[in-house]
Amino acid sequence: MYRIDSVLVLLALLPLIMAVLVRGFVIGRRQRKMQKALNRAMTARSQSAVADAPESQADESIRQGTTSVQNDLGSLFGVRFFFPATMLSFLYLVAFSIGLSALSSKGPCVGFLCWPFNCFDVKYLYDPVFAAIGAYTFHTGMIVRRSFISDITKNVYWSSINRLLFSVAISITLSALLADKSVAMVISFGVAFFPSFFITALRKLIRQKLGITETAIPELEIQLIQGVDIWKEDRLVEEGIESVQNLATANVFTLAAKMHYPMRTIVDWMDQAILIQRFPNQLGAILQAGLPVSAIEFAWMGLNDTDGSKSTLIGGKLDLDPIIVKEAMDSFGQDVVVRVLWRLWQTADTE
Repeated sequence: MYRIDSVLVLLALLPLIMAVLVRGFVIGRRQRKMQKALNRAMTARSQSAVADAPESQADESIRQGTTSVQNDLGSLFGVRFFFPATMLSFLYLVAFSIGLSALSSKGPCVGFLCWPFNCFDVKYLYDPVFAAIGAYTFHTGMIVRRSFISDITKNVYWSSINRLLFSVAISITLSALLADKSVAMVISFGVAFFPSFFITALRKLIRQKLGITETAIPELEIQLIQGVDIWKEDRLVEEGIESVQNLATANVFTLAAKMHYPMRTIVDWMDQAILIQRFPNQLGAILQAGLPVSAIEFAWMGLNDTDGSKSTLIGGKLDLDPIIVKEAMDSFGQDVVVRVLWRLWQTADTE
């Protein structure tokens, strides 16, 4: 029994162990790599594709970005990084302890892990136990996968805590509603794997009961960005990036500090998002015409469109007034964010 307890304690402490390893071996290397990229961007002023724009603003943005990256890394992976990891491990210990007590078929559980619950009748907690096991299975797979790509943040632990508590709450509700306990256990185990499905269904049910209709204009889905699949979409959503508009207005330095993707990849996504946000209904026409989905490229074409031929040609392809296209090109060329993205694109590593 004590051997089983020791194994369960080790499994429960896995999130905290991974946090220690990430903090000790990953963050310093990421910080040095990003610092080199930002230093190169600071020296790329004379090479900028929008050299006639006020480059001093881009210099100041990159300078502030350098400080922001240092502060973000310190905040993300400081003492507060270990708090959610410790809390998650503690919740796992409690869940395993209750599980051992609930599943013990021969009187009180005698292991050291479940002794706090020996004085309680916890047999009615079978469903929450299965929900916790399902959540642990999902979280462990995610943490192991994310550890291989050096992409574990405190948001991983907070989302795991939310998923665990949500799964347990749903399982308690199912236990009260369903007479067939075996069905309740199976559903409780699977809740952690598909929480968004249950949240969406519950939200629709509530809106129907209250007679609320959806009148808001739907936001542009993040998968409109080329290179973003469902896994990258989940990672962006984890950082609060749930739409094209969110990505277009995000802070490139903060995202680079939080995510493991190369700087050029993040720059490319944001570059696309800025253009798509400006011309959402023309995205299909842009792709069909072979035009770049890039605000940087549009800014470059605008700087070289002295006779208006490029804006006229693009306007014809996109079924837009050439004046609107020209105004968009000029605004991109004067946008500080676009200039910063261009310099980061030119100087950042691909790995």
